[in-house]
Amino acid sequence: MRVILVGCVALAACGTVEGDGDGGPDIDEPPTCVDQYGDATGFVPCFEESVRCVFQVAPLGSSCDDVCGGRGGECEAAHGSDASGAECALGAAVLCDARLELDVVICECSRGCGGGVACSGGLSCEGGACL
Repeated sequence: MRVILVGCVALAACGTVEGDGDGGPDIDEPPTCVDQYGDATGFVPCFEESVRCVFQVAPLGSSCDDVCGGRGGECEAAHGSDASGAECALGAAVLCDARLELDVVICECSRGCGGGVACSGGLSCEGGACL
């Protein structure tokens, strides 16, 4: 039997935690990309992998470092959007800490931190570990 619990560890790391029915949740599971980053301004999911989330946001002068880090993850790459205007169309690579005045950027962030849960309680995800 599979058990699903919904809750928040911290305001920035809400999500579902699944258990295997043995009485305890699998707390080391990372949140879904939508659960972890879905509250970012202009969020549009592009794709989700077991350890990575790629999504489009409206940065409003913030960086992908800000978007990822503020939600318990870590920026792995950042891109402007291409000239086509299509959602999730990768443009030129930019630095994760670049504060862009673009309408749309595409952030590639860790799913959780280091393949586990997202950091919370003032900790930052750095090199796949909450510090």
